[in-house]
Amino acid sequence: MLRLFGRRPKPEPHGYVACLKDNSLVSYLHEAFKLLELRFKTYDKDGAETLMFYELERQLSLAGFADHEKLEHLFNRVDLDKNGTLDFGEFLCLLYLWVDKGDYSHFFQVPQNAMIVSQSFAFMERAMIKYDKDKSRALCISELNSFFKDHLPEAFQSGTYQQIVDLVYPVSSRQAGKELSFPKFMILLYEIMCRHPGTKLDGFFSKLGSHSEYVVDAAMDHHSKEHSRLWISLEQAFHYLEEDFNRFD
Repeated sequence: MLRLFGRRPKPEPHGYVACLKDNSLVSYLHEAFKLLELRFKTYDKDGAETLMFYELERQLSLAGFADHEKLEHLFNRVDLDKNGTLDFGEFLCLLYLWVDKGDYSHFFQVPQNAMIVSQSFAFMERAMIKYDKDKSRALCISELNSFFKDHLPEAFQSGTYQQIVDLVYPVSSRQAGKELSFPKFMILLYEIMCRHPGTKLDGFFSKLGSHSEYVVDAAMDHHSKEHSRLWISLEQAFHYLEEDFNRFD
């Protein structure tokens, strides 16, 4: 890992410059998700919590990215419902796949910010590969448990992990033999980091805020064969995109 903590260069337009507390995965994920939240908000000029293609194209054009065709192809690839907008989960997928299209400096002017985001996606990918013992390109609950015990022990021991995983990857889905794909793995990590001790994340794009309809599913799932509504939402959102995640072969 690159040692980028402790230095604060000139800030981004949104005013935040990532500063790692240490070289841990927790520190990288916290700073990366903070940057991604802020970047999404900066692009979302109308506050709709979605990005239209022209909003993204304009911002990247101002940052020097001029390949309209590549951007349009990637945008359409992650715009799964074809409504012309991306929500935060789809934005995460776009940024993860961006490494094949361009430089993260088009999104983050500060080199340190761009590097932390890039490294965080790489760490998540390597974790997926390492803990996917059966090479299914998805994680079962035992593989997830091993990852969180090793890398986010505070969340695992406090019960935060169990509460969130039961919503993102409910018991009934595990019993049905379903596994957690990489896009859902990223969502799970974001939801966990929103609740991690000492977090500075706003959690603005969390689907599990106290106001959310999904929260009630945690208790219900232990007593029902129904899948949680959040799981169904993620299944619908990422069904086709997951077929494109072939980098884990």
